[in-house]
Amino acid sequence: THAAVSLFMLGCSHALSPPQLFSKLPLSFLSVGKNISTFPGSYVCSTVRKSSHLNAVATKEKELSSAALLENTQILSSSPFQIREAIYSDLPQAASILVDGFYDKSFLNHAHRLGELSRLQSNFPYGDANHTMYVAFDPNETGKIIGFCDVDSRPPRVTPAAPRPYLSDLAVRVDWKRRGVATALIRKCEERSRDIWHRGCLYLRVESANERALRMYEGFDYVVEPHPVFGKGSDTTILLRRDFIEKRQDGDEIPTPREYAAIIEGREKRAGSWSLVER
Repeated sequence: THAAVSLFMLGCSHALSPPQLFSKLPLSFLSVGKNISTFPGSYVCSTVRKSSHLNAVATKEKELSSAALLENTQILSSSPFQIREAIYSDLPQAASILVDGFYDKSFLNHAHRLGELSRLQSNFPYGDANHTMYVAFDPNETGKIIGFCDVDSRPPRVTPAAPRPYLSDLAVRVDWKRRGVATALIRKCEERSRDIWHRGCLYLRVESANERALRMYEGFDYVVEPHPVFGKGSDTTILLRRDFIEKRQDGDEIPTPREYAAIIEGREKRAGSWSLVER
């Protein structure tokens, strides 16, 4: 059972490193969690990565000096934190932040962290020009990651999937919430999509019950994007899009993200009817 597997993982994790532990379990046993930004098909155990890739990452990180990391860091004026591209050794801390942000506290959280770590390792960009992970960190806490996100412009590996470029896995350490970290990470992903990838928009998904996030994205000019799966049936997530070139003219019948969330959850009814037109 899942409980038995989780207990086994909890016990073995003290004696085995994550790659060793996962190599001894079927892939179907790996915890993938409930972070809505992930897709089936990306849950591949990190041990299937070619050893040459892992060796290359290890070698590169050994060569990175403090000066090299600083060169890849965005120093925000009047901000107590900084943002840079993630390196492979950041992933354990990123996995912990994701579990703290997206999972209820339980004795299974350690197993969830191992599962999220495996997912992040298998999806690490490895220098891919069309895929980037960002971290926010406190320069006063050497090596401590306080926020994480992923932005991906590669074609989806599964269907149906969110269109690209797509922002996912946005999470902030509990003691750093509501201090501008999430906003800075979102803006960094928008800049990369617009200025480096030369794309006209950025997509993301949010739970319809997440009122705070919906309010934030509305303030950033994100609008509801029609999708055949998201927000339909039992799915309570909403696909949002922000245009960089010009604001979309969808008309009064298209609801705001918070109005759409209310409709999905049945919290209120709108007079008349409307439909999202597929583009």
